[in-house]
Amino acid sequence: MFSKKSVDVDDVEIIEVVDFDAVVVDPNAAKIVFQQPNTDNSTVGDRNMTVTACITSKTNVEEVNVTVNGRLVRGISVVRNDGCTNAVNQRITLDEGSNNIQIAVKNAAGWSTATRRVVYSSSASDEEERRYALVIGNAAYSHNALKNPVNDATDVSARLQRLGFETDLLTNQDKRGMIDAINVFANKTEYDALVFYYAGHGIQSNERSYLIPIDANIERESDLEHETIDVARILANMENSGAKTKIAVLDACRNNPLERSWNRSDRERGLAAMSAPSGTLIAYATAPNKVAADGEGRNSPFTSAFVRALDERQLHIGVFFVRVTRDVKQATNGRQEPWIQSSLSNDFFFNQ
Repeated sequence: MFSKKSVDVDDVEIIEVVDFDAVVVDPNAAKIVFQQPNTDNSTVGDRNMTVTACITSKTNVEEVNVTVNGRLVRGISVVRNDGCTNAVNQRITLDEGSNNIQIAVKNAAGWSTATRRVVYSSSASDEEERRYALVIGNAAYSHNALKNPVNDATDVSARLQRLGFETDLLTNQDKRGMIDAINVFANKTEYDALVFYYAGHGIQSNERSYLIPIDANIERESDLEHETIDVARILANMENSGAKTKIAVLDACRNNPLERSWNRSDRERGLAAMSAPSGTLIAYATAPNKVAADGEGRNSPFTSAFVRALDERQLHIGVFFVRVTRDVKQATNGRQEPWIQSSLSNDFFFNQ
């Protein structure tokens, strides 16, 4: 449901839509989709925030305005070629209490607007968010060893630590070590956000995804259940923690000779698509049923893009993975495209 009203601004009729996203009456009018804030009436503890939105338009965008409680924000930052016709990335300052944030876009069809309400409470910032990350990199396989996962895990862990995460870095883990580490997630009840990052071999079977420890002895597909780690187990442990934000990042679709020896079809390569449990985002280094590159440099293409994005401040998690996807596609000439499954219902920033 939504409500709308017409107001005259310089003799131009603007349709103000009070809803999550703009509702466009004219099919040629611009469409505005808020990315941050991505929910209405959210409460934040930081007076300064970055508003991001995707604008799609069939004709040239002539003007973009951002207002906060009716005040026009100067120096609007609009970029092109970021998965949208135009993308808004604008730093704003909120008033104490309720704030109406409006984006207005003009094209040949006229004006379109979209509005979000955000509540700023200075008391909301008194309690700092606690964040934990488990980072695993497996490379020293007896068959088909990999070059970069230890580097990938080391670099990701270091970046997350600098961003205030409490981290555990584990490399070249056998099954027992991985199970012990993953079981810890269920006990992380004091944390607001949990991140699991894995670099190494992964495989799918019967629409389930498995991560491969370095000591796995897999001769046939039926061995997977006993020799590997089911990703569903990791997600279940994260969900049991009660953390409001749970993120699983899997750079785990690297080329595996076992798949070829089993004469599997291309539809059974890489990892399988999984539904994200409530409050969870799953990021794959490449699309389901596809294989990701290990990389020729220090890091895989996915980890390289992920680490670069961690260095950018105030990227809402949706925009964050747009950046990662764009950079991976560019680095691989379109051969590899990351894939995201999300059921997050709150805002999240790696780097605030």
